Amino acid sequence: MGLSFKPGHTDHHDIGNQFEIFDEPSATIMLRFDDRVAIVTGAGAGLGRTYALLFASRGAKVVVNDVSKTAADDVVQEIKAKGGVAVPNYNSVTDGAQVVDTAIQSFGRVDIVVNNAGILRDASFVKMTDKEWNAVLAVHLQGAYAVTHAAWPHMRKQKYGRVVLITSVNGLYGQFGQTNYSANKSAMIGFGKSLAKEGARQNIKVNIVATGAGSAMTATIMPEDMVKRWKPEYVAPTIAYLSHESVEVSGCIFESGGGYVGQVKWQRSPGHFFDISKEITIEDVQAQWSKITDFTNAEDPEQEEISPQIKQIMEAPTPSTLRSPTPSAMIRLKAKQQEKKAEEEAAAAVAANADSNDATKTSDTDAAAEKPKTVKILGVGRGKRGGASKDKRRTPGEIRIQKDIAELDGGQAATVSFPDSNDLTTFNLKISVDTGLWKGASYNFSFKIPAMYPHEPPKVRCLTRIYHPNIDLEGNVCLNILREDWKPVLDINSVIYGLIYLFYEPNPDDPLNREAAEMFRNNYSQFEQMVKRSLRGYPVQGVEFEPLVS
Repeated sequence: MGLSFKPGHTDHHDIGNQFEIFDEPSATIMLRFDDRVAIVTGAGAGLGRTYALLFASRGAKVVVNDVSKTAADDVVQEIKAKGGVAVPNYNSVTDGAQVVDTAIQSFGRVDIVVNNAGILRDASFVKMTDKEWNAVLAVHLQGAYAVTHAAWPHMRKQKYGRVVLITSVNGLYGQFGQTNYSANKSAMIGFGKSLAKEGARQNIKVNIVATGAGSAMTATIMPEDMVKRWKPEYVAPTIAYLSHESVEVSGCIFESGGGYVGQVKWQRSPGHFFDISKEITIEDVQAQWSKITDFTNAEDPEQEEISPQIKQIMEAPTPSTLRSPTPSAMIRLKAKQQEKKAEEEAAAAVAANADSNDATKTSDTDAAAEKPKTVKILGVGRGKRGGASKDKRRTPGEIRIQKDIAELDGGQAATVSFPDSNDLTTFNLKISVDTGLWKGASYNFSFKIPAMYPHEPPKVRCLTRIYHPNIDLEGNVCLNILREDWKPVLDINSVIYGLIYLFYEPNPDDPLNREAAEMFRNNYSQFEQMVKRSLRGYPVQGVEFEPLVS
């Protein structure tokens, strides 16, 4: 099966061409929507009608929403005449629960929501009335919220959903006489990007498309020739693709119209850093304005990837403010705390030995100065406990690990399990990544505590295959505190923090997977795509990966 266009008559329901199903061999697999249920708002004419027809032609069951009963019924009949399945809904999109209830009552589920409904109430800002402002707000933003909010619990429960929010180039770039329309269409971007983050764990993809097409709504502001050339059928395939189960992207913005499809991204200039230990004046900003607005070497910022500039701000010393420590700062803080604790316990041991045996004060002091880090800091002595055999002597590693396990604090991101509850020297760690490129995935690590722990670091391997600069495909982990930076005062918590931090900030300058490190340095966007492929279980450069996210 394939999809083609055929010339058709033009009226307020049909601008340009109509879809026709035909048999044709295809070099690619046809994308189908069998057993999927799609809601298209504002589907009685123009773009919405075209989306509904395309979904139905590919097997979806469609809820055709439009406040015009005649328009909705006409589209439903058109779909049925071509062998498709559809039902009408005549509610305003502000009654989102009623729109979604039609899908649930008719088909038992909702998989796709295309928030297409819209109106125009154009006026220059000086002449804009509250009624004109609020009317556009109600249909565009409030309507998209109401329908999506009603569909969201169903998508979460079934762990699947696709939402497309229709914005406009006027929402991206503005337009004279359309402050109400442009503001609402711009709001779709923040709405969609936030929804994408909230839906990620439940396999709910949300994207935003700035559409351009001739329709009943735009016929009042577009020249007649442009209306005929900008056919809705040129936009519909993009909307349908972003609604398909195979789509991987979420939280992205696209432009589509007149046969053009492209992605839109923000850019951030390198900017200028002022010395925040001094007062920043208005004149200082003026003096650096050309640098602030210079987009040479600009970057594409994503909130989950802290840019070098923002990182510098966060790590800059600010005597008057406090901030939450970064994972690396937590590691350093933990080490300092344990060093201080070791010194305090050493001093306490010296005092205790001095009181109990003045005659051997010198030898006791020497011993106490050496032993706290291997005995006292371990938390327990070597005496027998609970009737244990006199011959049963634990290694320093066994003694110390008992204390470390009691003090484990990996937060919600990390959990520890023991295959053998009687053996604390062998255990597994599960890290559930909550941000960054590997967000939504969980990785298992094995820990083996050597007999000379804490004078030797634990042996750590990653049991889950990962595409990462610092973890090779065999599970070897490159972490400084497991090598040259290891100190006896560090503990298992320190290692856990270090492993978590690898997911926040890989270090391509000290790699185990050199291929991944080179790509990370030289082509970050490609590296990002490779990570996404691996997370979904697709092969990366001939290597198979276990699917970790859906």
